[in-house]
Amino acid sequence: MNKSILFLIFTLFSVASCNTGKEGISPIKVKKIIKKAIYIAEEYAIKQLREGMNRSEREGVIIFADDQKKFIIDPGKVYVGQINEDNEPDAIVTVDRYQGQFQIVSEQIFIFSTGKGYEFNTSIESDMRILDLKDRIITAEVPTHSRNSPLFHCPSCREVRKFKFIKGELVLVE
Repeated sequence: MNKSILFLIFTLFSVASCNTGKEGISPIKVKKIIKKAIYIAEEYAIKQLREGMNRSEREGVIIFADDQKKFIIDPGKVYVGQINEDNEPDAIVTVDRYQGQFQIVSEQIFIFSTGKGYEFNTSIESDMRILDLKDRIITAEVPTHSRNSPLFHCPSCREVRKFKFIKGELVLVE
């Protein structure tokens, strides 16, 4: 009898310790979605640049640049979870856009599952910094001042807000 109790306890701990990742998505699937999302974001950046663009990688980030613009894709800024109405995992990739040496805006690239793969849905220009994506809620840190204000980079001048993606737009849910 003691062996059966030990077996039961061992089985329960084994099942409880299985890691299913974000929103029940397996870690292997999350990695595949991130890889595909980065590829789609790279295609997006390439389309925004001129013929003479180049691609480089520095400290884990991917940089696409021509003589005037630069796009930076940080794989650490890819969020996977459910965004739209279906039950498939989607992704958001933050792409920082520069004009010369100055960042002019961040873009949130929304990539949705089609059932057969993933595709670009829309890009929203915003200086928000996404913190989490869970249960179709996008939690983000949003600056309270515009980019051209001296208070834009003020750490205490940011608010945490929650959004939902509804019909192609981010809608505040608080």
